[in-house]
Amino acid sequence: MPGATVTLTSLATGIQAVTISNETGAYQFLNVRVGTYRIVAELAGFATAVAPEVNVTVNARQRVDLSLSVGGIGETVQVSGAARLLESESSDRGTVISREQIVAATRTIAPHE
Repeated sequence: MPGATVTLTSLATGIQAVTISNETGAYQFLNVRVGTYRIVAELAGFATAVAPEVNVTVNARQRVDLSLSVGGIGETVQVSGAARLLESESSDRGTVISREQIVAATRTIAPHE
């Protein structure tokens, strides 16, 4: 929905970022740190849409679709159990490599003689 106020809240710190959806209803938050967030979309005359726990990973471009249905003030629609979507907007891919994986990889590489 165009013109909706979308709020991203870190569940760990309570820090919020706010944006307004564009003419196609899309919204974007840049430079989001790894963690778990709550996303709320609001627009006058519509029920509030909530995604209560969205996990943000390293170098990920994630999409969370929220639906605003016609409703009265104070009515809330909560999105739960949303499936993780295929990343179709970017070819970037990131992952976290543990110390154990690095050590194991260096042991399997033989030095050049």
